[in-house]
Amino acid sequence: MFQVDQPTAAASLPAPAAAGTQGYFTNGNPATGVAATILDADFMNMVMLELSNVVTGAGLTLSKTTYNQVLSAIKRIGQNTVVLADTGAANAYAAINATPLVAGTWVDGVVQAVKIAHANTGASTYAPDGLPAIPIYGLGLQPLQGSELALNGTAILMRTTIAGVNSGNPICVLMECAGGAQQVVVGSQSNHAVNLGQFGNSLIGNGYQKLAGGLILQWGSVTQSSAQNVGVTFPIAFPNSVLNTGVSSSNSTGTNNGASTYGPGLGGMSVALNGNYSFTCDDSPVPNGVTAIEITDAQWQSCISEIGYSVRDGVLVAPTESEVSKRQAAGAWSSYQASAKTELDSSDLTILRCYENGIPVPSEWATYRKLLRAVIGAASGDPTQPLPMRPQFPAGT
Repeated sequence: MFQVDQPTAAASLPAPAAAGTQGYFTNGNPATGVAATILDADFMNMVMLELSNVVTGAGLTLSKTTYNQVLSAIKRIGQNTVVLADTGAANAYAAINATPLVAGTWVDGVVQAVKIAHANTGASTYAPDGLPAIPIYGLGLQPLQGSELALNGTAILMRTTIAGVNSGNPICVLMECAGGAQQVVVGSQSNHAVNLGQFGNSLIGNGYQKLAGGLILQWGSVTQSSAQNVGVTFPIAFPNSVLNTGVSSSNSTGTNNGASTYGPGLGGMSVALNGNYSFTCDDSPVPNGVTAIEITDAQWQSCISEIGYSVRDGVLVAPTESEVSKRQAAGAWSSYQASAKTELDSSDLTILRCYENGIPVPSEWATYRKLLRAVIGAASGDPTQPLPMRPQFPAGT
């Protein structure tokens, strides 16, 4: 694109003639006496300057040998965003366009970039070129709450109308604003953003904490002066179900109470306080008529271990069913060994009389088997070993 450079060209723009009635070009018609339209200097200068100003307005230099400068200029200009100055106030924003918007051009899809001069503190509106103000909504399609429009940030606003939003009336959607908080809808999938509303809470004595996945934790306290049942209302009602409840009791007098919950519903539950018992950490005198002995911790551990109990983390733990069975079997065998040993100690002559030439005496065979089982069990530790059906001792034993 290049301006006319013929030798006859004027060095400066001639003053145009007065504007006449606008019309259209014609080739004329000699038969009817209609003259052809003359291309005068006013028109040609107008067309030339309109095109050259597009090129130079995009930052390009006019070139006589380049024939796509207007196209290049349009592309470059399309990459530029006009940022308007904020001429309004906090929560009531306004701006003036170089070519003012009117009702017919301020339509859905029009985008405005505004340099924010006043940070918002709550719900806000935008009114370009003196047109009626419309509310600004976030991407979550809710009114602004505060801090979405940051001081000196550039807000991108798009006019739109969405059924069910703002009663179907126009809004400006805040697409983004550098430095401002971003509004998002409630996330429902693993890669969705989460808004703070999904972590609602009430951090007081009787309160709750919501988690983004839908879980709600609630807590509270109830005062009971004696064993009784008390209804408890949750700080907020659960929306779907109650997964679990629990309760513990405490007081400062040394009295411990058992407590339990029952009948939980979405809105509350019942707490039962059972009878109490007392404890003390001080030494107590021995009641009259009772003989007391003092044992050490090691002795206490030894006592409870003999019956299969143990202490873990300060808690008395009962033996498992398998441990009980083993201890019962071991106790029975120990008792049997003791009984057999007693009989063995008093039956030496019986053993000598059990055999004649290696043949057991029938009347004393039962005694032999009983004593032999005791001997084998004591030697092997296994009372279930089979007994020989006939003795293997040498003749004359």
